[in-house]
Amino acid sequence: MSFTAGLWLLLAPLAFRIDWPVGLDLTHIAMNSLASGLAAAALAMLEMFVFLRWLELAITLLGLWVIWAPWMLGFYLVPAALAQSLVCGSVLALMGGLSLLQPTWDDMP
Repeated sequence: MSFTAGLWLLLAPLAFRIDWPVGLDLTHIAMNSLASGLAAAALAMLEMFVFLRWLELAITLLGLWVIWAPWMLGFYLVPAALAQSLVCGSVLALMGGLSLLQPTWDDMP
């Protein structure tokens, strides 16, 4: 799921036409979406092969950033971009948080 959310963040700004208000700096918004999508996809791919707690924590924190980004970057007034950010960020934060709750080999009796 984290990989899919990362791909969505990566490809959605390129695939969908969003009506942006005049005066909004689109380069920061597009770069944030591309960087967040690449990071989420890379962390999710790495997590499939290596089981490390810091990867799960990084995915959770990235999800929280994606949720918070519309207000930090000022695109919370664009409904499509806000919805995309909230949904993808929630998926990332939830998947990372649930992975953190799973026991590791060290926790097994």
